[in-house]
Amino acid sequence: MEDLAIPLTDDELNRLDAFLMERLSEEEENSDTNRGVMDICELDGFFTALVSGPEHVTPSQWLPVIWGDYEPNWETLGDMGDVVGLMIRHMNGIANALLHYPEEFQPLFFEQKIGSQYYTIVDEWCQGYAKGVGLSAQAWQAADKEVRNMLIPIFTFVGQEAWDKLDAMQGEQVDALQRLIPPAVKNIYLWWLERRPLCKKRDARQADSGPHETAQKETDNNNILDFTRARERLSQVKRHDVCPCGSGKQYDSCCLH
Repeated sequence: MEDLAIPLTDDELNRLDAFLMERLSEEEENSDTNRGVMDICELDGFFTALVSGPEHVTPSQWLPVIWGDYEPNWETLGDMGDVVGLMIRHMNGIANALLHYPEEFQPLFFEQKIGSQYYTIVDEWCQGYAKGVGLSAQAWQAADKEVRNMLIPIFTFVGQEAWDKLDAMQGEQVDALQRLIPPAVKNIYLWWLERRPLCKKRDARQADSGPHETAQKETDNNNILDFTRARERLSQVKRHDVCPCGSGKQYDSCCLH
């Protein structure tokens, strides 16, 4: 039996990434349908939100979000077991890192090389995290202002409106926003970890009616935590204000540089 506690190797991460990227045809990729989770960076963000959030989410709940409208046609149950096994191991690896080695945890951001320069792209990862939040949207809404502020850097990179605003920013500004994400993720995880036993279970009737569909619509409409106004607050953070990542330090002594 496969040990689901063993972290994925680089080869296994590449294999899972290739599966996610190749499961759709070119026509399906360019369609307006729900394409699900498209690559390993988005999957990493999605699983990070699931293990960091207020309630336990089962594979029967999160797998439909990954497949979207295109659940694979498996040749054998073994093929399905291999892929899902890789996914569960990766999610367990994220949970283990956040719990036992938080100082070493790093989101799996995409890096693009242009010429001799490498550029970090966080959009896919943040989009995945947003989908994870959306899957338990009602429970996440119980979070107080502290968590809402820590979520701001992540949702700053989610959605067309956010991307348009980022395109108008200087590269240094975007880099500073990206640096807010890892510490915020760790602090969100710790916040919910201390409170998770007190979280209420999802209403059974909501579960029966398909929570992932309802939550996905809330995510798409960007209505979960009113992140439009949250992004505007982030742009107004001054050098000597408390850093939005949740560290408690001043912005100019933390993620600004």
